[in-house]
Amino acid sequence: MDSNSNTVVVTGFGPFRQYLVNSSWEAVKELSKRGLGENIDLRIMQLPVVYQKAKEQVFNIWTTLQPLLTVHVGLASSAKALIILEQCGKNKGYQEMDACGFHPEGGCCMLDGPEKIESTINMKTVWKNISVEGVDIIFSRDAGRYICDFTYYASLYYGSGRAAFIHVPPLSTSVTADFLGKALQTIIFEMLKQCGEEREEDGSQKKNPKGNESPFCRHHAGKKDNGPTEEEEQLMKLWATIVPRFSRCFDDRRQRHGKHQDQLQVETDSYRPMTTTVKLPAMNSPLQLESPEVYLQVPTIRMAIPEL
Repeated sequence: MDSNSNTVVVTGFGPFRQYLVNSSWEAVKELSKRGLGENIDLRIMQLPVVYQKAKEQVFNIWTTLQPLLTVHVGLASSAKALIILEQCGKNKGYQEMDACGFHPEGGCCMLDGPEKIESTINMKTVWKNISVEGVDIIFSRDAGRYICDFTYYASLYYGSGRAAFIHVPPLSTSVTADFLGKALQTIIFEMLKQCGEEREEDGSQKKNPKGNESPFCRHHAGKKDNGPTEEEEQLMKLWATIVPRFSRCFDDRRQRHGKHQDQLQVETDSYRPMTTTVKLPAMNSPLQLESPEVYLQVPTIRMAIPEL
């Protein structure tokens, strides 16, 4: 892979299940109309919702185009007005059937691969630095163990970590393809800033794709990054699960009350003891997370819901 390349590949997925029009591909097509500036050679590609074929196409991207960065865009069917930035891909756990009724043998993407591979793009930094009016953006460490996660892991493996994954919501009257294309452009511009900084600092530094950590990862500069603990992984997975449920709840209540100003806000309080109580409408009692010994960056949810 040539780290001095000016090629950026952005992929979306084709139809699957009830989604005859996949918002990820529609968004990528809109992005191609806007471009990424005169200095970036933008290439787009549609991937099938089929494990093996998607993996083969990802391999071809890295061996033939040798891009600076490959950004994969997928549809998160449970998310409404929510864009999710995925930090890492997982190697195992792929038991759900694809569009051809197939899943990988042993539920594994790469038999000789590590359990997870981190992107060289610091998604948390991207998340902090951008804002897109009309949609909430969150950070996640679990891409879902389906074609999206599988494709992401394969790309991280073949591309030595120089890949990124963005989950977008289904199309709706408020979330149009043009809107998502503009959001992708904003997000990818921020990612390319990191690529530029890495070029200046590291030149053509490369990473062993079988490694379990990224030499480009900068959010713990000067420190060895051993990745999150098991407890941190569980907490991040929990947040990635409940935030879409809040979003759906907000959408339902906005429709009933005709109000649009109540927005889900996700912010980060850096390295603080966690004591957070969350109550979901579908739950009989509050869900409480209390771990005074754990210090990490964790989203804080603020809600403003009109009284029924």
